[in-house]
Amino acid sequence: MEDLSHHFLLYKFAEPGDDLEIPDGLNLVTLGGFAVNSIFASANRPLVAAWQDNDDMRLPAGTAFKWTAGTVLDLNYHIPNYGTAILPAELFLNVYTQPNGTALREMKTELMQYDAAVPAWVADLSGDELGELLYPIAESFLATSPAALEAQLLEQDWPELLVDGIIELIEDGTDAEGLADFIGGTVATLIDLNVIDTEDLSLNIYSLMLAPNTPNQVLSSDRNNSLQWNIWYVTSHTHKYGVDYDVYALDGNGNIANQIFEGTRDGFYDWSHPPIDYYEPLIELPANSGVRHVATYDNTSDDYVTFGLTTNEEMFLTFIQYTEGNNLPFVGIPNIQDTYCSGSPPLTFMPAGGTLIGNGTQDGQFIPALAGVGTHHITYSYPYEGTNIVAEYDLQVVDVDMPVVSNANGMLTATPGYSAYQWLLNGAPIAGATGINYTPTASGEYSVMVAQLGCTLTSEPYSVSVGIASPLIERIAAAAYPNPYARQTTLSYGLPQPAQVHISLYNIVGEQIATLYQGQQSAGRHTQRIDTQSLGLTTGMYFAYIQVNGETAVVKIVQQ
Repeated sequence: MEDLSHHFLLYKFAEPGDDLEIPDGLNLVTLGGFAVNSIFASANRPLVAAWQDNDDMRLPAGTAFKWTAGTVLDLNYHIPNYGTAILPAELFLNVYTQPNGTALREMKTELMQYDAAVPAWVADLSGDELGELLYPIAESFLATSPAALEAQLLEQDWPELLVDGIIELIEDGTDAEGLADFIGGTVATLIDLNVIDTEDLSLNIYSLMLAPNTPNQVLSSDRNNSLQWNIWYVTSHTHKYGVDYDVYALDGNGNIANQIFEGTRDGFYDWSHPPIDYYEPLIELPANSGVRHVATYDNTSDDYVTFGLTTNEEMFLTFIQYTEGNNLPFVGIPNIQDTYCSGSPPLTFMPAGGTLIGNGTQDGQFIPALAGVGTHHITYSYPYEGTNIVAEYDLQVVDVDMPVVSNANGMLTATPGYSAYQWLLNGAPIAGATGINYTPTASGEYSVMVAQLGCTLTSEPYSVSVGIASPLIERIAAAAYPNPYARQTTLSYGLPQPAQVHISLYNIVGEQIATLYQGQQSAGRHTQRIDTQSLGLTTGMYFAYIQVNGETAVVKIVQQ
């Protein structure tokens, strides 16, 4: 995938022939009519998998996706383009197959969308406001054949008077704005006359509606599982107004049993590339318990926002991959990597009692130092109910030196030359400490974890005593997430003690653009959102100056 891609969705048509209404080649993606069913809600076109970055999806041993002969695939690639020129992009997908019957369980994918009633405040909107809110619906209706759209809207119990007007306008050649105005005005009138209320509006995915200039809008939706789910993979999906995302397992009474996904990492939810969690062994969710997903939005715009394909509109989706029925034992190495350093610790295969074959294997373990530099094919077979579950890996061993930590005048420095760094205090990651240097603020055992050639290594701990002197500004660990960004980014910084803080924004030629914050703040971690579009700024490079008690930290930010 391109580095700045949003995500790639792989669908399949469930049965040969289901794809007959869709021509080969590139197709226009819309939200209306047939496309709503085929993209989000139709049983004949289920989701197979989703990618948000370049990645290999290595399913657990004993499981596989299942495609019958003649299956037609649908490749759905989402690419943000904030410029005015056509943006070329490429994506390559490799599919690895095995003989039918090899796997014992089918890996399934659930795309959970927001499914709830239209908000009550919609009933108080004027026709113009409703028209603005429903513009994406009108736009998508125009991309659907009138006959298919009419049948679907009537099936969804839209008022017949409204449906007749929609179809007549479309056949007369109206544009999206005119259609949106008609829908909004008609719905507002029907609500005012008590002919319908918001509960009568079967808007499906369009029930995701956000009021303008309103922070902390929390929406949630539940999904029941009629059979036991054994969950392997969970991730989330929103657009730019999403600021948090959580997924919970429910008990049989609809109460939260435990949290299985937290979208906020290091104090920030990265909506453009949210985290992906794999569970090995798989999480067992008993039948008829369920899942609840909860999303929080800050609509910082002056517009009403509803479901749509662009970043100016919103989405609320959870992707879950799972098997059904009795869970298989997890066979192999949890969260295995493709590459290990020659000095990495031995890998122990689970469950114990299987047969391990391959170079560098000994007593149920793969030992990188014993295998030596190179690529090694490893097979682990575990007996299960009269057959074997087989995990196969091609593991690459590379020769990477262990990092060393040194101390110069109170600043810790790691060996240079690695692709990534993460400093640890007493074994726990330090938020924002991802550079080659780090100035300690507390006593303890400091180490650095580095990445190189696909493997990770952690240095020996370095003991630091309390009282190391360092400039305050080196200890606030200022950073911006995301960076680069499309419209908004969030500054994150920490104060070891209460301080007077002044945050200002400058352009690339050194001109001050805005004062973002000025005042006294308490000790601890703080954030400051920067919305450059509301400031009237164009794409380019800017600098955030964080002044703390007379000292200044500078963070470079890039608006795309």
